[in-house]
Amino acid sequence: MKGIAVTTAETSKEALELAKKVPFDLVILDLDLGGENGMHLLETFRATYPQRPVIMFTSLGFDVEVVKEARTKGAAACLSKTESLDTLVLAVQRALQ
Repeated sequence: MKGIAVTTAETSKEALELAKKVPFDLVILDLDLGGENGMHLLETFRATYPQRPVIMFTSLGFDVEVVKEARTKGAAACLSKTESLDTLVLAVQRALQ
């Protein structure tokens, strides 16, 4: 997709600092963020930036309970890292609509 700029963070603290400095339209958030629980950061992003969609991204595979928790906490989608890039792009497009 053209016109997309990506910024990365390795910790929740770094992600929150970047969000204050760099304009963003969407967050793709790992469930395991440098040993931290990404669900906590999901809640923080949804509370601080309620209009910005968050897609949870995990290498833990598809877990119904994890997906349910992420959706309950406001995630626009919950994807496994094993899914295709096309699936991620489609989730991003849907979340931004």
